Amino acid sequence: MLADSPKASGALSRRCLQHILRKGLSAPTSSLHGEIQWAIKHGNLPSSIVNLLDVPCRVGQNAAHPNEDTATGEIVDVEPWEAEWCLEVIEALYDHIFVVPARNRERLARLNQPQAAKNT
Repeated sequence: MLADSPKASGALSRRCLQHILRKGLSAPTSSLHGEIQWAIKHGNLPSSIVNLLDVPCRVGQNAAHPNEDTATGEIVDVEPWEAEWCLEVIEALYDHIFVVPARNRERLARLNQPQAAKNT
């Protein structure tokens, strides 16, 4: 999707961010901006993610609703690098909420297994 349409990728990234916040952090349903603010306060997220959470929101907003450049009046499009950055932010958030905890549970389960089971 990214190579075909950065604009579509940006819009879908925004939806993906909202879904992760709702399902992964149980953010109360409201506007995406409200859900981001809730996640910042209650999501126990590292600052490396918190500082970037609004990127998919802003890029997705530009993808869904045409904005004009204030100087030229030209419609501002989503650039490929912006769409890619959104995907990187979402991937970091997804890893923090879903992947890392699952890996840690798996490691703890292996640690708690009897020694004979570990050697097989």
